[in-house]
Amino acid sequence: MKMQVTTIEPDGSRTVEYVEIDMDKIEREREERLEERKRNVQPPKHYAALDDWDLIVACLHYEGGITHLVSDEIQWEAYCAADGFGWLAPEALEDINDGWDWSHIRDSSPAGKARIAYFLRSKLRSIFNL
Repeated sequence: MKMQVTTIEPDGSRTVEYVEIDMDKIEREREERLEERKRNVQPPKHYAALDDWDLIVACLHYEGGITHLVSDEIQWEAYCAADGFGWLAPEALEDINDGWDWSHIRDSSPAGKARIAYFLRSKLRSIFNL
């Protein structure tokens, strides 16, 4: 994939270059960093004891405490368990806001939030032996 890079010089002139971006390499490096974090950082045991909403935020919100320890696959499965936009198939969810919208989780019913938390808690227990 090529990406356009425009440089604006002090005199106001512009230089446009097209730089080749290796998206596969970027994704591999991101996955390697994630795996390295998982190997080196164990979540505090208290995460398994959090109430449902605090656990959801810790695992799924971009400012959550252990988002980086939860794989994209687990995050997606948890997202699909939400019902903030109604009960939708994963294919339909992929078409909304590029496949992720926090309000789908935030606006879930109490049963939806309980379903998400149950799923996350079970995954944390199995991954980190909590």
